[in-house]
Amino acid sequence: MSIIITVPHAACSTNVPEDRKCDRRAEEAALVLSNNLGRRGITYWVQINAEVERCVCSGKDCRGTSRTCIDMNRKKSRRTSWRRDLTRLLLDRPDWVVDIHSFPWMAKEDKLSFGLDTLVVLLVEEDTLSPEISEMYSKLVELLGKDSALVFRGKDNDILIQANKLGIKSVLIEVHEDETALSKDTLEQTMDVVASILAK
Repeated sequence: MSIIITVPHAACSTNVPEDRKCDRRAEEAALVLSNNLGRRGITYWVQINAEVERCVCSGKDCRGTSRTCIDMNRKKSRRTSWRRDLTRLLLDRPDWVVDIHSFPWMAKEDKLSFGLDTLVVLLVEEDTLSPEISEMYSKLVELLGKDSALVFRGKDNDILIQANKLGIKSVLIEVHEDETALSKDTLEQTMDVVASILAK
């Protein structure tokens, strides 16, 4: 069994908390997950993009955008060296791809908000939840509480889409960035749950 863990938004050019060009806790979460997989004897690769910043733009808004700014989980990023390296790993047909992200505190009225009590979000690019994702979600609800874990379907995560087209199971996991909300111990327990499902 083998698993690829990706962190597409690890590059942060500033320490300003409001800077949303990066996922400030995703790399930590990925390393915690990899340690849990390693303890179970699972082969894994951690693919961290720590060089190219994420940016969100479209059409005219992208004019003049730095070449070092691109969203690594969108299709246009496939031409970058980071995504080409990832594609080579995917061609070895791992059992899972786990795409790790993190999110900050968000106001209740924020349209991107997952909910004030949300600590962990699972996202899939499939119409139906697999038995593994259903079990993962159930165990996370058991651990964190019913309002603290969410699962929903995405529509444009190209890392998951690319994996699925190759017949590789995939999931995106978002964790809360604030340690007062999601403590290090709870993050460890969360990734232990994830690893226990992935290792089956």
